[in-house]
Amino acid sequence: MDFNLSNEQRSWQMAARKFADEEIRPITLERDTISTPRETWDWDIIKKGSKLGFRTMAVPKEWGGHGTDFVTQALVMAELAKADSAISKAFSQNWKWSHLISAVCTEEQKKRFLPGFVADDTWVLGKGITEPSAGSDNRMPQDDPKTGVKLRGERKGDEWILNGEKAFIANAPIGKLFFIDVRTDMTVPPKQGTTLFLLPRDTPGFRIGKVFNKSGWRFYQNGEMIFENARVPHANVVGEVGGAFKKSGSAGG
Repeated sequence: MDFNLSNEQRSWQMAARKFADEEIRPITLERDTISTPRETWDWDIIKKGSKLGFRTMAVPKEWGGHGTDFVTQALVMAELAKADSAISKAFSQNWKWSHLISAVCTEEQKKRFLPGFVADDTWVLGKGITEPSAGSDNRMPQDDPKTGVKLRGERKGDEWILNGEKAFIANAPIGKLFFIDVRTDMTVPPKQGTTLFLLPRDTPGFRIGKVFNKSGWRFYQNGEMIFENARVPHANVVGEVGGAFKKSGSAGG
């Protein structure tokens, strides 16, 4: 087995190393001293990195991305993290969720969301699972309907009405599109009653709450997501109703 890096992989690695040295390292300490967590984000560094492909590198080439493999993504993440691990993570969050869109969403959903993501340097992705009293228990073999996420979804015609909250969600304060785990059936265990939704930022009834101040990890913003009769079209359900664990494994966020 050949463990040598390909020319393409080395090219990405060197581009990330140069960007980390010349663009990230000069700003990282200054940004960490900003007192207000909402102000630590820097769109300028995101836009610069996006133009080099660091935001869209996991999107397949047929959808306008770079179609990089996981080794290349790991190389880029490591190089960026040498300058600032939080900025590196801010970019890599987009790889996970843009990859999920291309892997499990319908063609109609891909057409609605992937072109916009690729074209807009400020389009950042995230996933909401963790809540103040739930999240990690989704990974346990629990058969009790009382476990798991509590954000509830009730179908009303062609829409779902969501009520509840998420907490410590990566990119929540600045993201434009999120995958959201929602309990659509509270009478069965979470692995049978949780549905995965695509949630645009401008969804009616959805807003961002607190932005958490995480020492040493402040650029990579985590925040609360508040749902008060938020209305999400049924067309934004990913996969089957009750099939969130089949599509995403409920990882992240």
